[in-house]
Amino acid sequence: MPAYLAASDVLVSPRSRGTNTPLKIYQYLRSGKAIVATRLLTHTQVLSDETAILTEASPEGFARGILDALGDPVHAAQIGPAGASARRDDLQL
Repeated sequence: MPAYLAASDVLVSPRSRGTNTPLKIYQYLRSGKAIVATRLLTHTQVLSDETAILTEASPEGFARGILDALGDPVHAAQIGPAGASARRDDLQL
């Protein structure tokens, strides 16, 4: 899995419902890559606008988020490390 994460430009977690945080989110955060996820409790328990590109839970909204991440590599390069740093801070508490 680490090789796939390293090869990616953006990591995605498309959820349309639910409350449990997918375990892959923690791997995504550790990777330091930009994350695109839906703005639902399932993600916002762990992710924020500072650590991910959060979108509406629709195909169109999610596609816009992916295109935004790919189209603005500077922003994507900022939120990826922010997520990794935030996750390290949480683990130290």
